[in-house]
Amino acid sequence: MTSQEFKQLSPAEKKRVPFKDLPKRNRYGGFLVIACVALLIFAMCDYSQNNKKIDTTDLKLTAKFKVESVVKALLKAPSTAEFPSETQKYYVSADSIIIITGSVDAQNTFGAMIRNSYSVKLKWKDDYRKDENWTVLDAKLE
Repeated sequence: MTSQEFKQLSPAEKKRVPFKDLPKRNRYGGFLVIACVALLIFAMCDYSQNNKKIDTTDLKLTAKFKVESVVKALLKAPSTAEFPSETQKYYVSADSIIIITGSVDAQNTFGAMIRNSYSVKLKWKDDYRKDENWTVLDAKLE
């Protein structure tokens, strides 16, 4: 059956035409649409897997623990370190860099508790929840 003959049939007659007698365009058009839709869904799923949104609260908490260990390594008496949370400020950039500034109270070489300011610049790659994916770019203790 040709496409022209198929077009002239009524809707009821079109339903009764066996699949093997359908014009090729009508036979494979449905498969093509289904294949395109499946491909589109697959592409969208793959895109969403590669572009997961970052939970900034979780990111900041993970970075905070990393920063505290970096700052403690710079102190004379790291076991005495206290990090007042109200002094911490976070700056997150789109290129996977976070800068955290704040204060730390710790003993100096004479045993006196003093407050120091710090600034730590970190970069993460892939999954920021894993410790090995973090790199310290800069760390200052003043």
